[in-house]
Amino acid sequence: MGLVIHHLENSRSFRIVWLLNELGLPYDIKTYPRVNNKAPAEFKKLNDLGKAPILEDTLEDGSTMQVLESGNIAEYLLEKAGVKVSADERMWVHFSEGTMILHALAITYARWSLTDLPADQPALDKCEAFMSQNVVNDLNYVERSLLKANPNHKPDDPLFLVGGKLSVADVMMAFSVEFTMKKNLGVAGHSWPMIDRWLEGLSRRPAYVNAQLQAPHNL
Repeated sequence: MGLVIHHLENSRSFRIVWLLNELGLPYDIKTYPRVNNKAPAEFKKLNDLGKAPILEDTLEDGSTMQVLESGNIAEYLLEKAGVKVSADERMWVHFSEGTMILHALAITYARWSLTDLPADQPALDKCEAFMSQNVVNDLNYVERSLLKANPNHKPDDPLFLVGGKLSVADVMMAFSVEFTMKKNLGVAGHSWPMIDRWLEGLSRRPAYVNAQLQAPHNL
């Protein structure tokens, strides 16, 4: 059966589909529409964790194994494709999940837990203002990194985080940054022109376009 990606609608599993397309690895995709903005029961039955993404691989002996967690799946696929990952690229893989999306999700969870309680709006505003400091710091770091990684760029040049070419760093970070900015999670009215150009350029890549057709995500 080979590789099967279990894709939860509008989730981080999009970038695994994108990476599979960039690597040219054959795969099947099974999509699970959300129910009340949550993973359906069918998806949660796949394992005890019940979180996306989930990659299944058929081994040489015919047995299947599950690979969990976005960064782990990305590194598994890169090894399978024979692609070496540099220390800089690996840093961004971990930054995307351990820092960027973590700070954004903290604000998401605060909104979910407090916005239905009008009396708690001042507390939510104070909480979000405090947590936005981390988000702004993260995005400033990405902006500066793009400037450093693309020192002689021209207006129409594609931008990348490492080495002047697409890598797993871009694939992993793009979703985390896009999620944060489109959901207005602590961005505090700031703008980041290099990030905007970087995301726009990535979205025009054929592998990205194909992934969007197979696993559309609308943040």
